[in-house]
Amino acid sequence: MRRRLLVPLASLAFSAALFASPLLFGAEWPLDGKSIEIRLQEDASPSEIFAAEELQTYFRKMNGAEIGIQRGPSEEGKKTIIIGRHPENKTLWEDLDDPDRFIIDASPDQVRIVGGFKPPISDGNGRIHQHDWGILYGVYQFLEEQGVRWFRPEPEGEEVPKNSYLQIKEGKHLHQPSFSLRGWGSALYASSYLRSATDEETNMACLWALRNRSNVLRQFDPKLGGSLQFGGAGHAYDALIPKSLFESHPDYFPRIDGKRVPRGQRCLGNPALQDAFAEAVIRQAQSHPEWTMTSIDPNDGAGWCECEKCTALDDPAAKSGRGDGLSMASRVYAFNNIIAAKVAEACPGLRLYCLAYSQYTEAPSRVPKLADNLVVGLAPFAGAFSDYSRPLRDPKSIPNSRFLKNIDDYSRLGVKMYAREYLSYYAWPGPLPLLWTMQDRLSVYHDYGFIGAYNETHPTWGPQGMSQYMYLRLLWNPHMDLQAAIRDYCEKYYGPAAAPMLRYHEKLEARGKGGPYFGSGGSHAQNLFTPEFLAELKADVEEARKLAHNSPPYQWRTETVLAGYEFSRLYRKTAEAIQNGKIDQGKKALSELETFYCERYPKGDVFNKKEGRSVKKADGSYLLPAFLVSLKNDLVKADTMESRFEDSRILQHFHAGWKFQVDPNNDGVTRSWFSTSIDDAEWPRLKSGSPWQHQGFSSYTGTAWYRRTFPTPKVNRNKRVILIFDAVDGNCTVWINGKEIGRHDLIDPVDGHNRWDDSFFFDITDCLDPKKDNVLAVRVRKEDGNGGIHRNVKLISCSSSNPGDKSSKPALAR
Repeated sequence: MRRRLLVPLASLAFSAALFASPLLFGAEWPLDGKSIEIRLQEDASPSEIFAAEELQTYFRKMNGAEIGIQRGPSEEGKKTIIIGRHPENKTLWEDLDDPDRFIIDASPDQVRIVGGFKPPISDGNGRIHQHDWGILYGVYQFLEEQGVRWFRPEPEGEEVPKNSYLQIKEGKHLHQPSFSLRGWGSALYASSYLRSATDEETNMACLWALRNRSNVLRQFDPKLGGSLQFGGAGHAYDALIPKSLFESHPDYFPRIDGKRVPRGQRCLGNPALQDAFAEAVIRQAQSHPEWTMTSIDPNDGAGWCECEKCTALDDPAAKSGRGDGLSMASRVYAFNNIIAAKVAEACPGLRLYCLAYSQYTEAPSRVPKLADNLVVGLAPFAGAFSDYSRPLRDPKSIPNSRFLKNIDDYSRLGVKMYAREYLSYYAWPGPLPLLWTMQDRLSVYHDYGFIGAYNETHPTWGPQGMSQYMYLRLLWNPHMDLQAAIRDYCEKYYGPAAAPMLRYHEKLEARGKGGPYFGSGGSHAQNLFTPEFLAELKADVEEARKLAHNSPPYQWRTETVLAGYEFSRLYRKTAEAIQNGKIDQGKKALSELETFYCERYPKGDVFNKKEGRSVKKADGSYLLPAFLVSLKNDLVKADTMESRFEDSRILQHFHAGWKFQVDPNNDGVTRSWFSTSIDDAEWPRLKSGSPWQHQGFSSYTGTAWYRRTFPTPKVNRNKRVILIFDAVDGNCTVWINGKEIGRHDLIDPVDGHNRWDDSFFFDITDCLDPKKDNVLAVRVRKEDGNGGIHRNVKLISCSSSNPGDKSSKPALAR
């Protein structure tokens, strides 16, 4: 493992922190136009001018002071802030060539702020690309030392104190980041507003990211110090070799089932495709000389070519860690090495980046070394590689251990790495306890020498706003005092409601540490929000609302955050009703949740509205996000399986009351764990309705057992009793009173369909004991990912054991 050390320039006090340390020495300047002036060089750059204007604007916001911006030499008798490459700053900036670094040099009467820069670049289309955003970083650092914060992009999200004096921290301080790549979303994701987001809203998001030191989110605007350095679309095959080429070059496209098709990936083993691909990368890069990196990443999804040249690049023994077949890593990175060599000749300074993602997540086993101009973005995507409830180095977390192995394996290949994270909503728009998780992960990445991280951002600015803000702070310095930063946030952002909101966030973070599993994009985070935990939060929520009432902007800020609590409460209310088989209550609760999410906050400034999600269609209905679609499907499944049987009536729901035991040696059958005589009194208790990984067994995969008892229901003599499983994730065997009554395999033996979410049933009428309670035992085997009885289980009575819907493919008793 490599640890990257940052060495400060000689004679400078180095600081990676974004927040000012306590002022141990310094001076106070009266904040007024008579005492202070801002100085620029005569031919200041657009970003230097904007930096001076930002100072001027925020001084005015502090106390109405009008501070002038002057050109040329500074005046004696005035306290002066000298910006950028002014002649009086030359000793500071002449060796500062990295735009991510800046220096603040303060004395009792003068503050000099300079930022690193590189010479401007012309793209040949009349646009000059600046590379001098370091001066903006320096000005924003100085303003933060005065107490200014940019918590959210909107004006209501910034905090500007009422100051009559500037606090001058004397001395010469070099600031530089821990990571050179600090990526936060894209302009589209950043605004999070409706699909018709205005330019103003997008600009606000871009400027917010810049103020908090992201160096990826850029628009072409010289005053912002430069345009996007990290170019090219991710999942780039379609952009570089478009489908329009299929007619003239079908050999560029994958052969699937014996036929070339204009979809999926590309024919990576084809030398002609390799030449065309490299030429496309070179053309694109030459038209964007400002880029330092560009994507050569495969398309999202599958569709891999099956021709002999492509399969010859594969390692037939290498399996994908996601459990979705053969690893494509050797193929992808053999191809990447070929492209990298071709591009290096024409574009020697350009890096090519590719994700380690999906079926090409693991390090390639057949490629001993990766090209020097390649950068790999390791993606801890999905449950196979991400567990945000545990530290990254926790050996008990199988997903995290698997991801760490990938990091180690890529490190041995000597390649530059960054993390492609998913630290915000795509699966759960409610609160996400990610603050300590982010610090843990970014600290580990820094230890490994990563160049940085990029977070695919789909922000729900209300519930998850603090995470968005802290992520950029931690990218600058992952070792900062996070607890102090959280307190600073709560004091400044919530004002009178700071104390209860600090408790609210602390409880969320404590719940996230070692609690039920949740992972990338907030997947499975709903399991954190049990009725008991929501009850713990209730008093803090009510107190915060009371204290912030009629106190703008604190009321708006507090309410937008606590909308996440309200969302979680309504979600849990809906899920509990469905799990307990209370269909009418479930329908009512789901309608209430949908109205709250889709209509209460229509702008997108609280919940994410990206790409039209939750937007009304012409018929008055909504395009719904995945979590609402999933709840609707659960409700339909709970409401309709029994209706397929004639004269059906629900007798009992088996949601709570299960005994559970892991079976790591796979010997539960030998030990007769299905029998009525087994003592299971000490087995832990679980519920159906979610995988065992979400209920305290997050690191376990393999075989596990569920047991419970139930009385024989009273039914008419001509009625049948049916045991319905709404879904089990894994190979499942079921016993009643020690007798095996049937099995349900995860993979359909006929058509290969994965039945992890399919309903199935058994007729158990003849297995029941009318004189005593019955013992139901269920053995589930799942080798990878989540497993268990993750939907409801119930008993019904009916006139016939044959459902009317034959497409349900029932598993009948043997």
